[in-house]
Amino acid sequence: MLKKIKVSLRPVAAKLNMPTVLKTAILPGDSMERLFIATQVGEIYYIGDGVIKTFLDIRSRIITLGALGGKYDERGLIGLAFHPQFSVNGLFYLHYSVAGTQGPGAIPRSDTSELFNPNPCEPETLDQKWINREVNYDHIDTVEEWILQSNGQPLKRRTLLNIRRPFFNHNGVNSLNFSPETEKLVLTTGDG
Repeated sequence: MLKKIKVSLRPVAAKLNMPTVLKTAILPGDSMERLFIATQVGEIYYIGDGVIKTFLDIRSRIITLGALGGKYDERGLIGLAFHPQFSVNGLFYLHYSVAGTQGPGAIPRSDTSELFNPNPCEPETLDQKWINREVNYDHIDTVEEWILQSNGQPLKRRTLLNIRRPFFNHNGVNSLNFSPETEKLVLTTGDG
């Protein structure tokens, strides 16, 4: 027997600039689970008591988005994960595209002799290699461990990984999670 169920939507936040990640967590010293919203430009907010509050602002650490003529861009703050014991230890993790890593070392887009552009629909491009990775890259992504200090201020503890990326896209949005089985941090990097 089918039952009719009434479903409705209601906005919980407005005027956020390019949200990329939604996660829930309990802040240390708190008992209520809160919704956290990360934006591609580097802001992280949480909703508490019906009010949007800033958790962290790392816009100055994020690569300038739209560098390719203001078009679509998949770089920025693309991953946020809370340690399974976040409410006790305050540890959380970020995956983002680092400011200042786009520039003269990026893969040339006008010089087809150096262009790395494999296309799975064109078999002749499948054997192309990413040549001179040390200098020919679009940007660098980083994965960092942060801690929420007892004064409520987040602090970067350490860098876990830096990845040279060949493209501005296919970077693995919502890329960080903790495995529910192993409680280990898992990073998905996309196919870029």
